[in-house]
Amino acid sequence: ESSHVQVLVAFENIFERLFSIIQEEGGLRGSIVVNDCLSLIHNILKYNTSNQTLFLETGNLPRLAQVLNEPLQGEEFFWNEQRVVNINTALDILSLTVDPTSSTTPSNQTLLLESNVLMIVLRLAFHYNIPKDVRPVALLSASDMIKGNELVQSEFGKIDVPFFDPSLPSTKPTDHLVSIVAVLLNWTFYTNSVHLFSLRVAAVELLKSYLYENKEIRLEFLRQQIEDYGSKEATALKSNLFEAILDYDLELKLNPYKLFFATDFFMYLFESA
Repeated sequence: ESSHVQVLVAFENIFERLFSIIQEEGGLRGSIVVNDCLSLIHNILKYNTSNQTLFLETGNLPRLAQVLNEPLQGEEFFWNEQRVVNINTALDILSLTVDPTSSTTPSNQTLLLESNVLMIVLRLAFHYNIPKDVRPVALLSASDMIKGNELVQSEFGKIDVPFFDPSLPSTKPTDHLVSIVAVLLNWTFYTNSVHLFSLRVAAVELLKSYLYENKEIRLEFLRQQIEDYGSKEATALKSNLFEAILDYDLELKLNPYKLFFATDFFMYLFESA
């Protein structure tokens, strides 16, 4: 964590060399050597804004995007423990570039949107074949990438994704596309599995980042939720905040955290409003 050493190393063309090694080792499919390279990149960027800017401005973003995109390409991707570690480290690198305390974060967030990296991360988060240990990390990375940036928040809200139940094994998504916000609400309130609690936490954090310091989007979200609850129209996907809080639920004992997440999110809507 020595900033002086970090800067010295960064200006020795280290990023290009490390990505070359990653490619030679097989990319995301590679051994622990791949994670060693990704971890070194992570350590060079950690708490160092100048190195993060250098990383993004010297052609390294497409190289990192290529690593992240491997499981989404046409051929079937087989997961093992090492590949999970590799991709989570790659996602952590992205999160470093959008630290909420950094003055460069807004411009970096816009760059990640325009370079399609945000979409790659979201495709990872909403792909049915992604391991349960990767999905929350992808959601939290996306959360960092949209938080507090009105342009990115607005574009995020326009995205539709296929719905599937992450608590069911190997569930392929439906062909029908639904709002990404609706899917996140459903996962937050109704993904009832002890093994997926971290997914619910990550989903609600992404929802909060979508609304963070954006009064216009927050008011529109509340208006739509109230309107949908008032209409009482049956929908295939349960995704209404007020339904989760106000409607009597015979099976509440089977999903005790539903009220916890719903009330926590409800109170967040009025923070700094």
